[in-house]
Amino acid sequence: MEEIKTRLKIKTEEDFFNDFFHRFKSGKTGGAGRASSKLTKETAIDTLNKYIEGDKLKADSTKDEIKAAYRCLALKYHPDTCKEADKAAYEEIFKEISEAYSLWR
Repeated sequence: MEEIKTRLKIKTEEDFFNDFFHRFKSGKTGGAGRASSKLTKETAIDTLNKYIEGDKLKADSTKDEIKAAYRCLALKYHPDTCKEADKAAYEEIFKEISEAYSLWR
């Protein structure tokens, strides 16, 4: 997990998540809220695994492993990181992975 942190060059996890959840609560992430979720923890893992390249998450993955996988996916698929033509697709993927991760926090 330290390798992921180093590779992503993120200051701290706390800074990232404080910023993300502040934006999430204010509705600036597209509003993928818990209330509309039909996911279970098992299907949430499957959802995250759809977008993970390489080693997949397992049903017995730790919260830290899930958090690290989510962070990588959130950075990769955040709508602000793509070309304008891909923005709609990235928004949908980002909503999906955010909703899946929300079951684990």
